[in-house]
Amino acid sequence: MDFVKEIERETLDMRDTGWKLRKIREAQNLPVTEVAKYLGISEQSVYNWELGKTKLDMEHFVLLCNFYKKPYNEVIQTKTEKAFIKDYDE
Repeated sequence: MDFVKEIERETLDMRDTGWKLRKIREAQNLPVTEVAKYLGISEQSVYNWELGKTKLDMEHFVLLCNFYKKPYNEVIQTKTEKAFIKDYDE
């Protein structure tokens, strides 16, 4: 499915998406300062995304995926996907 259509159709689970962003950053040994500098934003904004406190806009999400060299579908998790995974695991 096209990324933009999926985002428009679904509600992202920002807590899980933020957790994945943090794990990717840590796996690549990238400090928050480097990510924030690349995106031209504050470190606090990056932390807030990773904690699921604030929503990540599409422009920064695409930049992050490119920076981390990860396809979007490895990073995002919609509430529908989360429910499906939960039902599957039970």
